[in-house]
Amino acid sequence: MGAVNAYILPRAPATLVDTGPAVDGAWEALQQGMASAGLALADLEQIAITHGHVDHFGLAAAVRKESGARVLAPAGDADMVVDFHATYARRAQRYGEVLRETGTPDTLREGLAGFFAHLDTLGDGVPVDVLLQDGDTFEGGGELLTAVHTPGHSRGSTCLLAASGPLFTGDTVILGITPISAFGGRDGLSVGLADYLTSLDRLSVLPARLALPGHRDPVRDIRGYARDIRRHHGARQIQVLSLLAEERTAWEVSRLLFGDLPVTEVFLGIVEALAHLEVLEASGRVSSRERDGLRRYVRAA
Repeated sequence: MGAVNAYILPRAPATLVDTGPAVDGAWEALQQGMASAGLALADLEQIAITHGHVDHFGLAAAVRKESGARVLAPAGDADMVVDFHATYARRAQRYGEVLRETGTPDTLREGLAGFFAHLDTLGDGVPVDVLLQDGDTFEGGGELLTAVHTPGHSRGSTCLLAASGPLFTGDTVILGITPISAFGGRDGLSVGLADYLTSLDRLSVLPARLALPGHRDPVRDIRGYARDIRRHHGARQIQVLSLLAEERTAWEVSRLLFGDLPVTEVFLGIVEALAHLEVLEASGRVSSRERDGLRRYVRAA
């Protein structure tokens, strides 16, 4: 994914949208970026978090300590932000269970366990002063910001629509990438791809053109791009269906879709396969059954 984008709105109340993770060089880069806007960390009054993934809020506790800034975060991801390490431990345990169910080889599961442990080092939890619900508004950087709840990438994923036009999208929309959707909608443990597709429909009619995402470059036509991503997912579902003439696990579907991926991306591939399989099963186009500890999927008759 490369670098994480943090955005400073320098007018009062000075507001930082996302902070980036606690990795080497990030603290210095954040300070340098703020200095280019004529501010020091101590000048910050607010930190607005787009969603509860640690690469986007890992430095929030340190920034809050330096500045005393209040923290605003989506209500749906509050547990991930406030009690990060405990919440992430539960998520990592669940990831391990899901990987076993998908048939992911033992050696890869061991490598992914190390990767998950690394993610736990990317920041700390931070108290949240304001829980953002859909439609909530607040002053930030001299203008009105509106919270637009766009679940899918996470339960609480929220875009921030500025009155002047730009939309801060976090990981809901990223140029050149189709962000992964959470999985677990089938058993109610999480949101899923169906939620994400609904969120894309919402973005496609917002009064915004410019999207400022959590990674990579701006998206110049958010409405058109949201429609493009939705079409991509429709094509991907057709592709997944074509692979299910015989029973396959989500791991096998992921391998057929993406080939051999580096360990840092294997889980992303499996999650994408799971997300599509959930949507296809919910629509009746795919059925699944558990056998020998593995869940297998096949195209419905």
